[in-house]
Parts: sequence; C-alpha cells; structure tokens
Amino acid sequence: MHSSLKHAILGLESAPVPYAPKVLNNVGFAYLTVACIDAKTFAANLPLFFVTYIVGSLVFNGVCILLMKPAKALAEKSVSAAKE
Repeated sequence: MHSSLKHAILGLESAPVPYAPKVLNNVGFAYLTVACIDAKTFAANLPLFFVTYIVGSLVFNGVCILLMKPAKALAEKSVSAAKE
C-alpha cells in the first residue's frame, strides 16, 4: 500500500468519535488494520483467517443467542414491575 494512502487512512482514524473513546471505535480499528496489513502474509494465511473468523463468529453469536432468553425474561420482569 502506498505510504500516502496509509497516512490518509490513519488520518481518518483520528476523526472525532461521537459516543465512545477512540480506543473503542471499531471503524478506526478497521482503518488501522487495513493500513498496517501485510498483503503477502495475509494471502499466505487466508484459509486460517477465514476459519478463525467463522469460528469466532459462531462462538460470539452462539453466546448472544444463549443470553437472549435470560435477557428477555429480565426485561419482561422489569416492565411488569414498572407497571405495578
């Protein structure tokens, strides 16, 4: 990647973040990741990256699905308590 493009991308990362600190900004992190990527290493390990992404997504979404039932029950309990 050309150095001027890297500087432009890193410049976008420093844009103001409306709700969270820059450390927690996913868009800024994505820009930084793209700016610092090593294309040869990425291409050589592409299958590993895809498997890691898929497994990580399944674990994350699986936990979210498992937490939905208790979260829904807690929300319903809070709403019914507020109505009383």
